[in-house]
Amino acid sequence: MPSRGNEETEGPVLYLLTVLWGKTFREMFLSVCLPSLLAPENIPIIENKIESRLVIVTTEEDWQAMQDHSIFKLLRSYIEPVHIAMQNPKPTDLKMLVMSAGQKAATEYAFSHGAFGMVLCPDIIYSDGTVATLQHHARVGVDVVFAIGMRFEQEGVLEELEQAHLVLPGRPLRISPRDLVALALEHLHSESKLYEWDSDHYWRTPVTTIWAVPGSRGFVAHSFSWTPLLVDYAAIKQHATDVFDHWTMDANYIYDNFGKDANVHVVQDSDELMQVSLTSEKVLTYYPLAKHRMQTWPVVGRVVKSVQLMSFVRSEFTDPLRRKIFVQPVRIHADPINGQWKQVEARAQAIVARAIAEPSRAGSAVQAFLSTALTISHELGWHYRYRRFVWQRVKEKIGLARSRARWDDGNDWVTPAFGLLNPIWSLRIMLLRVFGAKKSSRASTAVQHTDTDPR
Repeated sequence: MPSRGNEETEGPVLYLLTVLWGKTFREMFLSVCLPSLLAPENIPIIENKIESRLVIVTTEEDWQAMQDHSIFKLLRSYIEPVHIAMQNPKPTDLKMLVMSAGQKAATEYAFSHGAFGMVLCPDIIYSDGTVATLQHHARVGVDVVFAIGMRFEQEGVLEELEQAHLVLPGRPLRISPRDLVALALEHLHSESKLYEWDSDHYWRTPVTTIWAVPGSRGFVAHSFSWTPLLVDYAAIKQHATDVFDHWTMDANYIYDNFGKDANVHVVQDSDELMQVSLTSEKVLTYYPLAKHRMQTWPVVGRVVKSVQLMSFVRSEFTDPLRRKIFVQPVRIHADPINGQWKQVEARAQAIVARAIAEPSRAGSAVQAFLSTALTISHELGWHYRYRRFVWQRVKEKIGLARSRARWDDGNDWVTPAFGLLNPIWSLRIMLLRVFGAKKSSRASTAVQHTDTDPR
């Protein structure tokens, strides 16, 4: 087992920051996230092991539960883990804000020590070489390293890892960027599928847009959704943490602390590093994917998507820094790059260029009109699609139901159910039950007659 006793204190001080609570997060962290971080070119490659830390914001119960785990003992042989205590969340607490509160505590700790913070999530798998890459960028003076954040379907990814015998108790999970991409591409989460430009379900709020490359395993992406994998907290004069009180770190946290002209490195090729965020469709799902009929029309479809993208670029969900780096393409690929990629990248670049270009006064008016029309259409469509959920919330408001429902809580709010909210569907079911039963009875009688017919 390796030892930290003879390590030098040269090299950047790296604080790996993560937040977790509860058995589900804890087991995910110990079974796949931490093992991937203990691959040879990750935590073991850290130059300054004596001063570097793994900072874990978690409950006392979860902290104690990790101590005797074999993979946690292996971690201790490389760097020291630090515990920042958090209270057990209430059942009514929003998971997003609980995570943000933990990240606020972790980043303040890194800021107070002037370290490089490596922001990690307990349900992400990191390719071997991720820490080595980030350590290199820290050494050359980069302020922030951004990597694209996308969801992949948890059960499918974990099943393939187990079938490949890559997940073994107490052992590091070593997987190269291309192998990780190849595995993950087979299990895109439903949210990530909403990013597909060449589809009839392109999202109204396109935080990321992807273009598949024909004949190749991979896609080109342009995004506003970035994980700040590395942050130089020594370069921050005054630590701005307001965003954590109402949103998540991937909003305007980096812009608030570094401004538009930050020295940012964007990971534009998954060969440099790859992170795979795991989300179960049972916890968050967008199935069945909502198709937009207008997006299937040859010319109108392109206009609709372009207006959606242009509107989002100028929305409150973006900031000047993220708009600046939105033009940088990202290659996520399991196969070598070929000439086909350049064609797809050129097409994507043209679409992005039109989206960020300042429109004329007339063009701005047309865009505003179309954007408003699409918003109204979307809202009406959403409320009809999730009418069962809307009725549930109404019942909560007037006191007929106690539990607080969420449209993304894993319940099936889309499939019609027998009731007043679905009169036509309910009438159809009633008619089928009445007349279908009669037909079934006649068919059964006919079968009996056939079976007893002496001919």
